[in-house]
Amino acid sequence: MGDYKRICFMGTADFAVPILKELIACDYYRPLALVTQPDTVIGRKRDLHMPPAKVTALEHSIPCLQFTTFKDLANVQALRDLDLDLIVTAAYGKILPSSVLDLPKFGAINIHGSLLPELRGASPIQTAILQGKQETGVSIIKMVKAMDAGCIYAQYRQAIGPDMTYKDLEASLANLAARNIVKFLDAYFANQVQGVEQDENSVTYCHLLQREDGQLNWHEPALNLYNKIRAFYPWPDTFTDYGGKTMKIYSAALPQISNLTPHQQQILNDSLQKIKSANTQPDGKVVLNKGCLLVACADGFLELQEIQFAGGKRLAAGEIAHNFPLLSQFN
Repeated sequence: MGDYKRICFMGTADFAVPILKELIACDYYRPLALVTQPDTVIGRKRDLHMPPAKVTALEHSIPCLQFTTFKDLANVQALRDLDLDLIVTAAYGKILPSSVLDLPKFGAINIHGSLLPELRGASPIQTAILQGKQETGVSIIKMVKAMDAGCIYAQYRQAIGPDMTYKDLEASLANLAARNIVKFLDAYFANQVQGVEQDENSVTYCHLLQREDGQLNWHEPALNLYNKIRAFYPWPDTFTDYGGKTMKIYSAALPQISNLTPHQQQILNDSLQKIKSANTQPDGKVVLNKGCLLVACADGFLELQEIQFAGGKRLAAGEIAHNFPLLSQFN
């Protein structure tokens, strides 16, 4: 049992929730307050939604502070009044200025979803999947003014399963961090943790994702498209154009042609022969619409599994594959 520490937790997204819960469950690290992003307006009805971390904090009677800026001196003063020992951040969404970083007696630490110095930035979990990495992890670092550039205090590694989506990997990494946070803080406050400076020659970056990043390019290899669909689920989603309509793709697979029935294989072979005879590019064309929906890409095929047209329902692609004529085009 450690001595009680005055901690402020800063977090917004789902990644922050298991870590926050673990701190709340520890009497001597229970946060004095949560600092999180403002509530957001979502959907056609313009409903106001609280950040996931705020929902958790309110469930446990943790006061919530929702600052839009730290340039407002009153916001900085509100933190100063807490007389903090430590700031812990995870998926907060803002870089902290020196006026905040200098407040706690033991500084500020950040829990980042990659093995730094790889993938500094706003989308490390999605980018790890997008790049086809087989391993990633969680880094606990000292917070400095530069983004994700502080010395590394601890790292915990995590394999990336071949079918893992962003949602899966985010939950796994968050739980990995949560399982280790109390033990880490015990060592940190006991002065048993030494930081290791990041190798600036090994730094890579990832950018803040936008909805338009989710558009699929059928001229890319099948594995790239498959990784993108996994990396962008459930946000920002991947999409394509079919018949002048936008269609979301929630899940897909890399098909094993040997597993197709003889009839399906015959349809596929006939489609490929017609494409070859017409001397056209196969990329984006429907080549099988019997029992499953196969679309050709740069080096093979992608099986679409769950799809949704704008304004429609989310559907199993295999059940409606017959509605997509052979050799019709995705763009």
